Amino acid sequence: MSTTAQIKRVLTRDKGVCSVEGCEKPHLAKGLCGMHWQRQAKHGTTEPQERRTPAVDRFWPKVSPTGFCWEWTGAHDRNGYGMFNSGDKVDRAHRVAYELLVGEIPEGLHLDHLCRNRGCCNPDHLEPVTPRVNMMRGEAPTVRAARTDVCPRGHSLGDAYVRPDTGARMCRTCIKVRQARRANS
Repeated sequence: MSTTAQIKRVLTRDKGVCSVEGCEKPHLAKGLCGMHWQRQAKHGTTEPQERRTPAVDRFWPKVSPTGFCWEWTGAHDRNGYGMFNSGDKVDRAHRVAYELLVGEIPEGLHLDHLCRNRGCCNPDHLEPVTPRVNMMRGEAPTVRAARTDVCPRGHSLGDAYVRPDTGARMCRTCIKVRQARRANS
């Protein structure tokens, strides 16, 4: 018989109610319901435990101001951003630091790390920007290509042809040179 079935069987038997005053749940073991029995086993008392320390008091010990950046010493996600569990939700540490010291992040904006250190929580290194601006400040190859204003051969991309299917920019001068080469061959 599975554990769940055993628990259901025990709970459905008429064995009385929990011995804790005010609790009307059926008792499971030692005269206690499941919740009170677990509290007794874990904490040595059936009384509810105090909530853990406030999120603000747990946040700052995990920030290490090492000169220029304030390094997050707690958990990081796979992209290198610090992660903080406030109790209500898990949020990125740099966002929590910004909201604690500067204020609310405007809706629709992202925080850009001006220092390029994803583990930094220094609000002086964070700037609220649109998602596009944040992306265009990055270093991904496609972003670097989008920021350039000349083609690999040095021609201006000011009047570049944009392919409708991919959005790729193509140098009109290079296209003309390629077409002339094909026509002559």
